[in-house]
Amino acid sequence: MEGAWMVTRTGRAGRQGLVVGLIALLSACGGGGGGAPEGGGSPPTQAGAQPGADYFPLNVGDRWFYTEGQGIATTVKVTGTQSIGGVSALVVRTQDSSGTSDDYYVRDAAGVRVLPGAGVDAITAALGSVQILKLPLVSGDRWTLIDQTLTTVDLDGDGRPETITLRAQATVLGYETLSVEGTSYSAVAHVQTVLNQSVRIASSGQTLTGTTTSDDWYAPNVGLVRSRLSSSGSGQAASTSDSRVVAWRAGAQRSDATQPTLTSRAPEAGAVVGGCCTTLSLRFSKPMDTEAGAQPVVQLIGPDGQPVSGNLYWAADGMSVSFAPQSSLRSGSYSARVTTAAQDRLGNALAAESVWQFVVDVSGPAATPVQPLADAPEVPLDSTVVFTLDEDPDPASVNTSSVQLSDGSNFVPAQVSLAGRTVTLTPSQPLKTGQRYSLLIYGIKDKLGNVTSAGWSFTADPGRYAAPVLLTPGLDISAAAIADIDGDGRTDILLASGYNFGSADDFKLLQMSRQADGRWVRQRRYDTVAGYGSQVTSLIAADLDGSGRRAVVYSASGSAIQVMRRQPDGSLANSQTLSTAASYVVKVADINGDGRPDLIGRPFIGSQVLIWLQGSDGRFGSPQAVDLESNGFGDLAVGDLNGDGRPDLVSVGTEAWPGHDIGIALQQADGSFAPARYIARPSGESVQGVAVGDVSGDGRADLVLTLTPSGQIGVMAQTAQGALADMVRVAAASNASRVTLADLDGDGRLDVLSSAWGGYPVVLNRQRSDGSLGGPERFPASLYGTDSPGLVAVGDADDDGRPDIVYGGALLRQRAVPSTPPPAPQQAGPGRAGRLNLGPALRATGR
Repeated sequence: MEGAWMVTRTGRAGRQGLVVGLIALLSACGGGGGGAPEGGGSPPTQAGAQPGADYFPLNVGDRWFYTEGQGIATTVKVTGTQSIGGVSALVVRTQDSSGTSDDYYVRDAAGVRVLPGAGVDAITAALGSVQILKLPLVSGDRWTLIDQTLTTVDLDGDGRPETITLRAQATVLGYETLSVEGTSYSAVAHVQTVLNQSVRIASSGQTLTGTTTSDDWYAPNVGLVRSRLSSSGSGQAASTSDSRVVAWRAGAQRSDATQPTLTSRAPEAGAVVGGCCTTLSLRFSKPMDTEAGAQPVVQLIGPDGQPVSGNLYWAADGMSVSFAPQSSLRSGSYSARVTTAAQDRLGNALAAESVWQFVVDVSGPAATPVQPLADAPEVPLDSTVVFTLDEDPDPASVNTSSVQLSDGSNFVPAQVSLAGRTVTLTPSQPLKTGQRYSLLIYGIKDKLGNVTSAGWSFTADPGRYAAPVLLTPGLDISAAAIADIDGDGRTDILLASGYNFGSADDFKLLQMSRQADGRWVRQRRYDTVAGYGSQVTSLIAADLDGSGRRAVVYSASGSAIQVMRRQPDGSLANSQTLSTAASYVVKVADINGDGRPDLIGRPFIGSQVLIWLQGSDGRFGSPQAVDLESNGFGDLAVGDLNGDGRPDLVSVGTEAWPGHDIGIALQQADGSFAPARYIARPSGESVQGVAVGDVSGDGRADLVLTLTPSGQIGVMAQTAQGALADMVRVAAASNASRVTLADLDGDGRLDVLSSAWGGYPVVLNRQRSDGSLGGPERFPASLYGTDSPGLVAVGDADDDGRPDIVYGGALLRQRAVPSTPPPAPQQAGPGRAGRLNLGPALRATGR
């Protein structure tokens, strides 16, 4: 096998703290054959030896397994050849509890030699080539392996070399029959090697001695079958070890030629397995060679017909192996194959390859909605939620934790039941009108433990207004108006488009006309003076000349206000363009009481509002400035706030100067405007939307404001004395930014419609008979992107006598619903926004 020289150290008092002993462990390695290139030819026959036998076979692929009483203690394999100092040597690899090491053997006519490889210890390097066997083995023959004195090796690291004397002799004691681990071997050569060693320690002058005796038995055509090693020396207790071969392969011969079989496999053929981390587990009838060769031992073919990459993990006893895919397996049918490249440790191939199929299922049960369907827009309020699964679930996994209904803020109390593969969720209370709900499914398992994750959303019946219909899907809309634009007797919807990634619809006015089947189609498209950074933010259809024909007024923010009038063919043409920065908001109202509508413009940021009075010729004259601050994404409203019959101006801004958030300019008798009065916004709130109208039922115009982020509207009612009362807060749209006043339920009273961009619904607060505002009624129209003052329009779009809503590019058609009173008010209590008594202002200006 090998000659391995080791240094052992034991504790001792003194400067070095070392007692150094040298023990040479001499053994030999077996293998079969032994032709001329590797073995130097067969030895001649002599008395006691088996004729023609090779007592030291040493061919690539040969291997031996040794035990010292329990299990395999040492494995020796001839792995290949390597050039050592220009000599071709056989590489013999030894694996034991201390690790793996390689030794280099050369056979020639004289016998077997061990050569020192690179990186060996100083003693091994100094000894050089050592002849461990003399061939042929002749009974009584004796030879010297080592007879050297070394004077250059420093064993204890003190910088001074010790004197080491080594003498080893080997003797062929004879031939015998020997039983080893239940196997009887005849004509076994018994070789005994005795190593005497002494070390003189340079630092102390002390001499340590030791003797090691190795009795080795070599069987013909097998090699070393037993090795008994005993040692004794200065200050050391005698020790003995006995190593015996349990299995071997030498050339074409081996101790066991039985082919291994596959005794178990998992998954089995036809099995359906779940989970992402499926592995193949195999067990064989005998220990296998765990160092797989170039050919794969285990193959796994996926559903796509391609091999699955993976790694083999062998058990320590070589009886079992696992194939672990490098990535998670996906669902489908797999084909597993254990090939005849699987060999036992002696090289016996698997008796027959094994091929079988199994199915991997890593998907949880797929859920399909029955009612309501995904994105259903008008689900009855008393609905249950029903869906089916495509496979039998684990009943215990179907519960109120794995199936939940959310309204976006909270989970809805409900019961969950299972019938076969059908799951039903029954809300404990009716659904909320217009509420968007999401069904969340997570945790339902199939019988294999795979978990499903699914969900979809739907909208509860919105009540008065049908689910929104997108009029121009994919287009960004910045403003809207409802009117008969072309004079054909049917109401049209006019939309202002924003930036749409350089398309032909960028910054256009789009006239949408209703067809007989109820569809809305684009009738005409008009160019505008708007552009990137100056989009249309206000859009109004109004009768400017008393003819009954609707003209169109729009503002291109920061650029211009344009007036377009109807032509004989029903189209629109530009009538007048007013270049002005006061074009973030435009309003149409008769400011001077001459019966002709005028234009009022507010800039995005500025200190003045401009008024263009309409002349008798229908043109708008030079602007008149009113000192009224504007700052940011606010709005402008026109109305009589002090009961004198003359329209006043109100400007609000989310980014107004401190204390100047709400500005009111009252019109005087001569048509001019008094210096503006300002109210600070409530602490922690921003005010962006404003409207003026009677929302308290007393015939006097009130001031209505949006409050963000509280999700409320604030009403400052006008008193009989022309003052504005303390603000009353009413729950409305979350993050409300725009407010519109109109009679939406046909009872003759103004209602409040609030909206907010960012995905929030439109909210209606209907006015009650007592003048209070009812609780919020939410309708699922939501908008992302543009937030301009002209996004909301109210009018009878489908000519059925009921006002509809256009919010951005979505139409909310009012349906015929039973006449019901508004919900109970949800007032948030009074909130002072700076009570404004306009009486003193009137008296100070002589009004």
